[in-house]
Amino acid sequence: DSLFTVQRTELTQLRDSDGDDVADEYLTVAKGWGVTGHYHEYAYGPKLDGAGNLWLTLNIGLGLKGDELKRTVHEPALNYRQGLWRGWGMKVTPDGDLIPVCAGMRSPSGLNANASGDMFYTDQQGNWVGTNTLHHMREGAFFHHAEALASMNQPGSTIHGVETVPDGVPFPDAVQL
Repeated sequence: DSLFTVQRTELTQLRDSDGDDVADEYLTVAKGWGVTGHYHEYAYGPKLDGAGNLWLTLNIGLGLKGDELKRTVHEPALNYRQGLWRGWGMKVTPDGDLIPVCAGMRSPSGLNANASGDMFYTDQQGNWVGTNTLHHMREGAFFHHAEALASMNQPGSTIHGVETVPDGVPFPDAVQL
């Protein structure tokens, strides 16, 4: 009777109310992440986890400028600007609550659950990433793309207080910091 899809601006339920295999209703299930108008602000998903939540991932905008900057959040300590929750993994509860879970994504186009219902994503691009990477999405996890920290001090964030981002540190050493 229905299916879910994510667009740049929202998670939408398409409902066929008369059984003719054509969507008759387009219902907003969740929204609330930033869209500046930049071409690279893709949204991926949704995928269902083992608890009945729908998950989505949000691309980072690259090289934001002009009017795009007016539609960003700013993290002054790190001087990062992005659309709200860009570079984050988000969970949408069955009640439609949008919950930021983890951050540090650049272009997180692969998203799925394992047999236990845990969520994973693959990032197909990123600074300091030589190839596609697979990450276990879990509350408060930070993966590698620092510009996602622009939203870390927003209400609902699971990441707080990052004051510096090391530069020039080899990845094996950086994960120990």
